[in-house]
Amino acid sequence: MSYTAVIAVKNGIEYIDFAIESIEKQSFQPAKIIVIDDNSSDLTFTHISKKYKHIELLKSPYSGQQLALSYALGIVKSEYVAFLDADDYWDNDKQIVQLATLEENPEIDVVCSGTRNFLNSKSDKLDFSQNTKEFKESRQFSACTFRTTVFAEKFPLTKKIGHFQWQISWWANAIDKGLKYQQTGKVQLNRRVHSENSWVTDTSIGTRQLFEFLRLHKGQNK
Repeated sequence: MSYTAVIAVKNGIEYIDFAIESIEKQSFQPAKIIVIDDNSSDLTFTHISKKYKHIELLKSPYSGQQLALSYALGIVKSEYVAFLDADDYWDNDKQIVQLATLEENPEIDVVCSGTRNFLNSKSDKLDFSQNTKEFKESRQFSACTFRTTVFAEKFPLTKKIGHFQWQISWWANAIDKGLKYQQTGKVQLNRRVHSENSWVTDTSIGTRQLFEFLRLHKGQNK
C-alpha cells in the first residue's frame, strides 16, 4: 500500500511550507512527494528547489491547475494518489484513515473527508480554532485519496476548463459514468480562505462560470 502526494502551486511561496509540512507529518508517509509549478512568477520554484531536495519538483508545460495535475499524474507509479492545494494543509491522520478505507473497500474509487475552512491571519499562526467553519462531507480534491487508475483508465484530467469549474465538472462527469466514492465522516482538510483565493478575488466570475457549466452539463445529459 503506497501513495504519492501531489501539490500544484502557482505563486505560493507564502503558504507552500505549511502544505509540505503537513504531508511530512502524516502518520503514514507517502512513497513520493511531487510539486508541480504552474508557471509561477514569484520565487516559489527556487524556494522549493533549495529547501526540499527530497521532493520531485516539476514545471508544468501547460497553464491551469487541472492540466498541471494531469502532467504530474503521468509520473505517478503508486497505487494511490492524494492532492493538496499549496495554500491548504492536512490533519496528521488524513492519509492513514483514507488508505485504510480504500484497502477495506476495493470497489470504492475515491475516499473523501470533510473540510475545515479557516480565515487566514498572520497573527493566528496555526491556531485557527476561533476562526473556522467545518463541513463534514466534501469532494474537494485535496480532501480525497484516489486510486491512481481512476485517472489513468477512467476519468483523466485532460480538459481545459475554467478555474472555478474544473473540479465540479470532473466530479459530475465521473459520477455520471459510475465513479464510486465514500466519505470518512472525519474533517481532515484545512482550507485557507484569503484575499488571493480566486473566488474571493472575483466572485462574479466564479458564479458565472459555475452557471455556464451547469447549463452545459444539463444539456449533455438530456
